Amino acid sequence: MNKPTFSTYMELVIATSIVGSSVVVGKLVVMRLPVFLSQSASLAVALLFLVPIVFIKKYSLRISKRDALILFIQALIGMFLFRVLMLYGLAYASASESGILTSLTPAIVALLSYVLLREKITLRPVSGLPVL
Repeated sequence: MNKPTFSTYMELVIATSIVGSSVVVGKLVVMRLPVFLSQSASLAVALLFLVPIVFIKKYSLRISKRDALILFIQALIGMFLFRVLMLYGLAYASASESGILTSLTPAIVALLSYVLLREKITLRPVSGLPVL
């Protein structure tokens, strides 16, 4: 395994900052725009950036129907429904309360993987869980 460089740590800091700020930005957006309008606008902006990248890099988009269905379900649940439910929740909660709830996501995933997938919970994954 390669030793992480300074730029690796900086990329992690930037990624975490972007994810953490999504709750605050979501609260500001939901105070001014309807949820589905803001969701549609953000996905349209993402398409403006992602579609040209596909054509510039000449990625192959050939995937099976089964893989396309799996990607669609992941996008629907992981992107669309999560964000819609988060924005609706922000309409009723403060940004700080929402940030606390969102930070519990790793703990919930660990618990669900233990209950549903029967995965072992060892010290290493537990040490990464947030403590309130």
